Amino acid sequence: MKIVLQTLLATIAGYSVAYFLSSGEILFDIKNILLLFVITGVWFWFFHSFPKARKPVAVLFCIAVLSGYGLAGIGYVTEPFTIYRMFKDILYCLTLPAVAFSVYRLTENPAVTNLTALVITALMTAYAAFVSVMLGFYSVFHAKFGSNSLTALLNTNLQEAKEFIASYSSPGQAAAFVLFLCVFACFVFRQFLIAGRQMRCYPPATGKNLKKALAFSLALILGCYMFGAKTYAAITIDTARYASERQAGFVKNSRARIRKIGQLKDAGKHKYRGNMALVIGETHVRSHMHAYGYERETTPFLDKAIQNGTAFTAPGSFSCAAQTDTALPMVVTEKSQYNKIAFKDTATLVEMARHGGYRVVWISNQQKSDIIGVIADTADETVWINTKTNDTYLRQKNGAFDEHVLTALHKQKKPRQKTLYVIHLLGSHANYDCRYPDTFKKWDETAGNRAEQLINSYDNSVLYTDYVLAEIQKILFGKLGVSALLYVSDHGEELHEHFCHGEDFFISRYKESPYMADIVKVPFFLAVSPGFRSKYPEVIANWKKNSNKFFTNDMIYDTILGLMDIRCQHYNARQDYTSARFGFPLGKMRTGRGKVRLEEVAK
Repeated sequence: MKIVLQTLLATIAGYSVAYFLSSGEILFDIKNILLLFVITGVWFWFFHSFPKARKPVAVLFCIAVLSGYGLAGIGYVTEPFTIYRMFKDILYCLTLPAVAFSVYRLTENPAVTNLTALVITALMTAYAAFVSVMLGFYSVFHAKFGSNSLTALLNTNLQEAKEFIASYSSPGQAAAFVLFLCVFACFVFRQFLIAGRQMRCYPPATGKNLKKALAFSLALILGCYMFGAKTYAAITIDTARYASERQAGFVKNSRARIRKIGQLKDAGKHKYRGNMALVIGETHVRSHMHAYGYERETTPFLDKAIQNGTAFTAPGSFSCAAQTDTALPMVVTEKSQYNKIAFKDTATLVEMARHGGYRVVWISNQQKSDIIGVIADTADETVWINTKTNDTYLRQKNGAFDEHVLTALHKQKKPRQKTLYVIHLLGSHANYDCRYPDTFKKWDETAGNRAEQLINSYDNSVLYTDYVLAEIQKILFGKLGVSALLYVSDHGEELHEHFCHGEDFFISRYKESPYMADIVKVPFFLAVSPGFRSKYPEVIANWKKNSNKFFTNDMIYDTILGLMDIRCQHYNARQDYTSARFGFPLGKMRTGRGKVRLEEVAK
């Protein structure tokens, strides 16, 4: 009876925390509540029965096996928390406390200090936090927290973290969650203080039992290690480590890579077509652009440019990945879903532009981070605008607006040599209502339900981006002598229910709703000067010819090289949208970093 009461109270507490992390509509599911009750009950029984068992090793083994396979089986049948998708992951997670409690046997030996008890408490706390993050993430996004989510977390900054919390919870919910964390921290601290006394209050084990415990602990640890190559925890940790090593290898190999590029025989053979520009958007969905058929007039500038014949869209444009840190490395390098080039050996857009005699200016309204920051810093001139980490969240409307890119452009002098401008916008990144000034509040961000408010805010941000692009084009095509400009976004956004994006979220859920495809439906267009259009009609003709083909934004690298007429062994005409040779069969095209067939989301 005591266990049942404790389980009931813990379930209510756990569900309340999950409720504050999401909405009542999403979470109120009796299957989820029952599953939480079962999990909690198993662990309370575990805590009560293990220390008193005559054969604790056997009890430990039975609990680990039955809990693991039992919970996975329940998940497979009922599908709460989509545990059936995480079968191996759940089994592996359940071995973590098994290891900790097998080590517990060591603490029954009088020769063992209280330090062991503290270590075990730390292990159990880490396990609880790990499971909480996993289930909490799913309760909000209905997708598992995987390696890509971890990579995105490692690459985020304080500003993005604050806006993320504000986007998916009200101030009251966020405050309640912070309060819960404080209470949990106090509880953990208390457990550390009394861990030694609590865990050594049982009779000492005999030498025989101690040997059994040691043997069983080693077996569990080795089993986890051998099984770990395909488990959830190992995948996330290894992927994060791989990302770090990949960046280090990329930087280390840069000199050798640049030296090889300098030895190419095509130097000096490139036709000068004028200065060029690549503008990279953020969280921009083409299905919310009037130029792509959206009912609201969110793109007046682009609409007019298309009518005047100075801008050309690509109807079948998609992102190669569903989050910034996985998409952009393939946008600005030779690496794509369609080649097997090692990332450390991949040429960058900056390196190839300089090989073609271009000076490169990189202007970013995003914060400097990960591999994109490394690539940007190799440009001849790099301007980081958004260096404040707190203002956007605290003041809401502040200096993070993309119009500050215009100030940076105005400061640029008329180039004396051919120049490539790379401009990275903050675009429509959540919070949407933080991305535009009040003068662009065309649709009321406080009207209707939450979904309607978010859509209104998002559409306002798209309208503002259209304005910024118009002003960027005026400066580039006027003062700075740019002849052609390419625009593409890193990824899109789900704008129906969840209002988010993410690699793990997209890959695990893209079949569930047609709205999920918006995460990879991005705008892609070419804007040209009148002189460029008349002088290079074949470029425009090829663009129009390719408009019935599909495009992923990891092809941008080759497309901009094609515009700059840099054609060498680091260029692929099949991935150049301005080439007569462009295109792959739809069946061979991919998104989601190559894990999702494009035809599945291009319907």
